[in-house]
Amino acid sequence: MKEYEDILFLSHFEPQFHPRMGKNERAAQFAPFAALTGYYEEIEEKGRRTDSKKVLAEDQKERLNQKLKEVPLKMSTSIVMITYFVKDERKKGGCYQKEIGKIKKIDFYHKKIIMESKKSILFSDISDISFD
Repeated sequence: MKEYEDILFLSHFEPQFHPRMGKNERAAQFAPFAALTGYYEEIEEKGRRTDSKKVLAEDQKERLNQKLKEVPLKMSTSIVMITYFVKDERKKGGCYQKEIGKIKKIDFYHKKIIMESKKSILFSDISDISFD
């Protein structure tokens, strides 16, 4: 203890050019932080619901095939509404969406319909087609 006696009773250093930080500002430096980054986003993602792809019955498949055969005849004049399944990128399942517009092209090689909006829809994902 003898080696620090010369500084033991000196006054605390006060800076000349910078004011002291207040207690609230000082406490904010030590505030808790999010130790589990992305935790709440992950919980939200787990709670998000998805649908499963419906398996069409044989009569529904036949009706859909008949409508697909009509598409080349009506594609230049009619507006179509296509209901199709979109697979979710993060979870098992997906959702059904509707695309309304004119068909630009039917790609029989890749088995898909290309809309004028440049949306590409696989035949296997289509659940319904209706014409204007």
